[in-house]
Amino acid sequence: MKYEKFAAKVGKIGIILKSLGGRYERIDPYQFLALQLFLAITWILFAVVFESTDIFVILLFGLVCFFLLLLKIKEGAKKREELIARQLPDMADLLSIMLDAGLDFNSAAEKVINTTGTIGRRI
Repeated sequence: MKYEKFAAKVGKIGIILKSLGGRYERIDPYQFLALQLFLAITWILFAVVFESTDIFVILLFGLVCFFLLLLKIKEGAKKREELIARQLPDMADLLSIMLDAGLDFNSAAEKVINTTGTIGRRI
C-alpha cells in the first residue's frame, strides 16, 4: 500500500473520530490504528491458545476484531448525523423565534444551545 493511500485512510478515520466528538475526539487516528492492531493480535493469540490451530479460524478472528472497532465508530458517526438531522428543524425554529424576539444571533444561538443541549452527543 502506498503511503498516500495509507495517509488518506488515516485522515478519514481522523475525520470520523472528530465528528463523533466527546471522548473519541481526543484519540489520534494513529492511536486508533494501533488499538485496532492490538485488538486483532490479542484475539489471534486467544484463538491460538483456546480455540484451534486452524489457520483460517485464526485469521478470521484477527480480521473480525481488526474491523470491529472501525465498524463501531462508523455506526456511531452515522447515528450522530441522523440525530443532528432530526434536531436541526427544531433548533432552526427556536433560533428564528429568538431572532424575531430581538436578540442578536450570538445570544440567540447561545440560548438555543443551552435550551436544547449539545447537538448529537447522545450516542
